[in-house]
Amino acid sequence: MSSEGQATEAKPEEAQQAQEGAGAQQVEAKPSETEVKPEERRPTLLDELSKVNSRRPNIPINVLKLLKLSIRMRRGRYDFIRYYNKEHKIRLEDSPWRRPKGIDNKIRMKRKGYPPIVNVGYRGPRSVRGIHPSGFIEVIVHNPEELSKVNPETQAIRIASTVGVRKRIEIIREAVRRGIRVLNVDKRTREAIREVT
Repeated sequence: MSSEGQATEAKPEEAQQAQEGAGAQQVEAKPSETEVKPEERRPTLLDELSKVNSRRPNIPINVLKLLKLSIRMRRGRYDFIRYYNKEHKIRLEDSPWRRPKGIDNKIRMKRKGYPPIVNVGYRGPRSVRGIHPSGFIEVIVHNPEELSKVNPETQAIRIASTVGVRKRIEIIREAVRRGIRVLNVDKRTREAIREVT
C-alpha cells in the first residue's frame, strides 16, 4: 500500500517537473525566434547604396519640366542610321552618323519612304542637354580620390568602364559615405559586394 502511495505521490511531482521542463523549453525558444529582427540587422553596403540612389536632385521646377519634356522627346526621336546601314547590317556603334552628300542620294533629298535626316528640330531643350534622366549631371570617375570634386546635390557619378571590380567597390563605398549617387552598378559588381560584405 505504501509503495502504491509513493507511486501516486511521485506521479504529480514528475508531472510538475515535466511541465516545468516544457515551460523552460518555451521560454528558451522565444529568444531564438526574436534574435534576428529587421531593425537590429546591420545595413549592408547594397542597402546603403539603394538608399543613396533613391535621392532626388535639388533642381528648380522649370528645369524639372524641361527635363520631362526632353525625356518625352527622346522617346519619340528616330534612331538616325547611316546610309546603307540596313543593307550591310553594320552595328550602329561601328557606323556613326554621316551626312549623305551624294547628288542622287534619296535621304539627302528627304524622299518619302527613306530614313529621316538629322535636323535641328529634333534637338531637346538647351538648358537640360547632357543631363541624366534622373536630373543629375553625370561625372565620370576612375578612382575614389576624384569623388572629392563631386557635388552630391547636383552631380552623380558614372564609374568608367576600364575600372576593375575591386576599385569599383572602393569607389562605391566612398560614394555612399559622401552621399553621392552611382548611376551604373551592374550585376557583377553587386555579386562582388555581396561576397565582400
